[in-house]
Order: sequence, then C-alpha cells, then structure tokens
Amino acid sequence: KNDYEIRDIFKWGLIISIVVSGLGIFSISALLLSLRTKEMGIRKVVGAENSDLFVRHLKPFAGFFAIALVIGLPVIFYLADQWLNNFAYHVEMNVGYFVLPGVVTLGIIFLAAAYHAIKSAKVNPVEILKNE
Repeated sequence: KNDYEIRDIFKWGLIISIVVSGLGIFSISALLLSLRTKEMGIRKVVGAENSDLFVRHLKPFAGFFAIALVIGLPVIFYLADQWLNNFAYHVEMNVGYFVLPGVVTLGIIFLAAAYHAIKSAKVNPVEILKNE
C-alpha cells in the first residue's frame, strides 16, 4: 500500500513538473522571439527561408537539451541502479529506459517552442522594420 501511495505522489509530481516546464519553455521562447524580432525581420529581408528561421529559433533549446542529457543521464543511471539493487527481484538497466523519455522530452520541448518558432518564421519584415 505504501508503494502505491508513493507511486501516486510521483505520478502527480511528474504531471505538474511537465506542465510547469512546458510553460517555462513556452515563455522563454516568447522572450527570445521578442528580443530577436528585428533580427528575424532583417534576415527575412536578406532572403532567409522560413525553415531557416524556424531552425534558428529552436536551436538553443536543442543545445540545452543535449547538455541536460550529458549531465543527467549518468547521474540518473547511477541513482536508479543503486535504488533497484535494494529490491529482491533485480531489474537490469538498459538503454530503452532512457531513449523513450529522452524522445518524449525532446518532443515536449519542440511542441512548447514550435508556436513561437512558426511565428518567427512567418514574421512580416515590413511591419517589424517600420516600427523600429
């Protein structure tokens, strides 16, 4: 019974942390877009494609994700392995336990930032440069 209660606490903590982190990425994406609107307008005038602007907006998020993986995966592997060794029935750690959460996390990051990335790709350079 105690394990089920702990599972429920972790489940709700996971849901709350995913929502909060998604909102954080969404707001950081909005901030980056507002700071770089003039740059995006100039790039659009010079001839940048929509896909280039899209990738340029999402690139920092992918970099932070890669750094988080490099730092987090060894720590998570070690702590999970130590925790699983305390049980009578041992479960071996494999790569599949880390690939799926990594792909889901990357998907959440790109979904949260994609709205602003699309918005930056569809920017009208005349409106932006006229206001500056």
